[in-house]
Amino acid sequence: MSSLTVLLHLPGAREGAVVPLEILVLDTGHIIHALARCGMVTQVDVKAASLYVQALLADGQVLTAFADAHDDTHVTLTPQSAASQGERLSMKESGATENESRSLAMHDEPYRGAWARLWKPAWGGGSRPEDAWKVAPFEPIGLDSQPKRLQWRMAEAGGCVLQVGGDAIVRRCVVLPPAADITVTLTRTIDDAQDFDAGYAVRAHTDDEHAEALLAYSTAGELTAAQIIAQHYQDLAEGMLYSKVSNPLGAIVGGYYLLRSRALERMHDWPRNLADLYPRLPDAAIIRIGQLLQSQTPDQSELRSRIHQAVHAGLPSYTDGLRWLYRATDLLLPLERNDEELQAIHRWLRPYADAADWDAILTCFRGNPAQPTVKPYTGLPQNGWAAEGIVPLSGSPQNQGQADHSAPVRKEERSIPLGKYGVLAARVVDRRREGTVDAPHYQIHLRDSQGTDYRAAINVLSYTPPSELLYIADDDFRHPLTALLPPPSSGWTSLPSQPGTASLDFIRGNLFDPAQMRILPPELPGSDNELVALLDHYVQHAIKNQAAVYLFGRRFGPAANEPDRVFGFMPGNGVHDIHMNQGNSGSFRNESGVYQDGGLLIHMPTESRWVAIFLAFLSQTWHTDDITGRSATGGEPVRIFAALVNAVGPASEAESITLFNASETPVDLTGWHLADQQSRLLRLPSEPLAAGATITVPATGAFELGNRGGAITLLDPSGVKVDGVSYTSHQAPTDGGIIAFTAPS
Repeated sequence: MSSLTVLLHLPGAREGAVVPLEILVLDTGHIIHALARCGMVTQVDVKAASLYVQALLADGQVLTAFADAHDDTHVTLTPQSAASQGERLSMKESGATENESRSLAMHDEPYRGAWARLWKPAWGGGSRPEDAWKVAPFEPIGLDSQPKRLQWRMAEAGGCVLQVGGDAIVRRCVVLPPAADITVTLTRTIDDAQDFDAGYAVRAHTDDEHAEALLAYSTAGELTAAQIIAQHYQDLAEGMLYSKVSNPLGAIVGGYYLLRSRALERMHDWPRNLADLYPRLPDAAIIRIGQLLQSQTPDQSELRSRIHQAVHAGLPSYTDGLRWLYRATDLLLPLERNDEELQAIHRWLRPYADAADWDAILTCFRGNPAQPTVKPYTGLPQNGWAAEGIVPLSGSPQNQGQADHSAPVRKEERSIPLGKYGVLAARVVDRRREGTVDAPHYQIHLRDSQGTDYRAAINVLSYTPPSELLYIADDDFRHPLTALLPPPSSGWTSLPSQPGTASLDFIRGNLFDPAQMRILPPELPGSDNELVALLDHYVQHAIKNQAAVYLFGRRFGPAANEPDRVFGFMPGNGVHDIHMNQGNSGSFRNESGVYQDGGLLIHMPTESRWVAIFLAFLSQTWHTDDITGRSATGGEPVRIFAALVNAVGPASEAESITLFNASETPVDLTGWHLADQQSRLLRLPSEPLAAGATITVPATGAFELGNRGGAITLLDPSGVKVDGVSYTSHQAPTDGGIIAFTAPS
């Protein structure tokens, strides 16, 4: 490993201002992303290779330099090193060798057939028909086609949705920020081609230096560093929110930053004013929604009003906004069961949430605005280059090879194994409990015998409803799996997703009885009555006893030159997806697979026993295909998911049953019924149940859920049994808890 030192010198720029770096490894075509600061030295760990370095400035200017990192070296980027706009960079004139020129030229092909299209919302009053979006003409200003990326500027496009695609580029949409001038960059990335980006990334930058700096710190793995110097950045965010009248973009970014860093006292009442000032900006209302959700006593009436305001204004520009909005509707729905408009909003949001890239800065989703989809379509839309609003980005349409002019090019749908699946063997150094609104994880800091640091991120909440997780904790776990584990504290070990190895499979591995899994809310007052407290109990015990810990899941990192965002060690590195990873629904369906489930094992040497903790999402199914790991539920896809049998207090009407649509298509519940143990019927609402969605039906009329045990049967319009469950008096909680029926009967 070599070290590349970058000095960024911009006369007149504020020292320390953040500028994104892209470093192309000429030998492989991989791109390394980093952050540089004006007037300061930035070091990046790179493999020995010839490199092409560029800094992407807010005004669209690109500073470039070549470097040979076979030994430690440095480069200086100044305005004199800017690449020309609108023409391809000449490799020889820039000092590149003939081999380097050929290497860069190889990477022009991935942009074959690249195109873009701009969409504007066309609805009024909150209607959401499929034709509520219209194509808007636009011209990519200063289109700069270079071997490693396409870049152009856009004017007066803030709040619109930009759709891009290409022969190898999965069609996706980006909601543009509310700015007059935006620079868009389409790059080939080193990300796993099976991830959301499928090997490509779309970024949109504004010329607001402060806003871009805050976004870089809070969303590019630099939040920990920002908190170390929190006073400066929170001052900056507070000032940006204060200046909402003159700079709504800055106020929105500053507001999201304060929400993420939980600096609520610095927000004052300004989010309310921001939402009132800019009713046509969805993010303005959502900043207020986030503030309400983090308050001790949220105003339910205003929360509902702001949800309506945000949705009627369109889609939020920032992923944080989509997250807050979806979370708000998910939390409010059980309290507003008869609110048909709120239910309609939740159904409208659901496809965008399913198709979204939750790791992106700007709201990004696959498909088009009228039809978001989880499926990876490539190529041109129907009608090819003649489709309305299509703008070519790479050459002329006549020179695009065999592009399909009549139908979309579709990738074969297939399951995507986790990739980088394995087990981490280490000892716990520290742990951190995070909140459940925007950071739904329990974080563990671990270290192996070689001194390498890792972070384990364990989900305690799902963004895909139902939100709660199922868990089982076995204090005396006995299984032949333990004999197949690597040595204690040996670090990361990759595992094949196949039987006969240490790989976990909740369904085929006979690790535990799924019927014994329970639901725990992520956070509730009290002792050992919440998932976070349960995890903390065992992890604290592991710290005290120096126990050997094994975490199964997917590896992330190491991230060159980036600190871990939670614990701050270098480089960022760890394991996530520490839960069941098959039978997934919605946007995660294709990530299902067999023998790739996550889990936590702790060996207590002084007590000669193992502790095992296994987690699963309520939205996952337990009948999965033996090859793909996808849901293999036959017949009707609607299942009885959970029931609130013994409600707190005398109000029997608070009892309820939750149903789940495990399919990828809506199911019309008109004419459907539930039957109790005495065959008394409860009619279901006459409405469609969206794919992957749940509906909670209150027990009314003669229908009754017995506190001493009972049975629930789901009947289709013909009276045929679709699903059925039963429960005993021991399973019926006495404190208003929920019974989860984890497997269909």
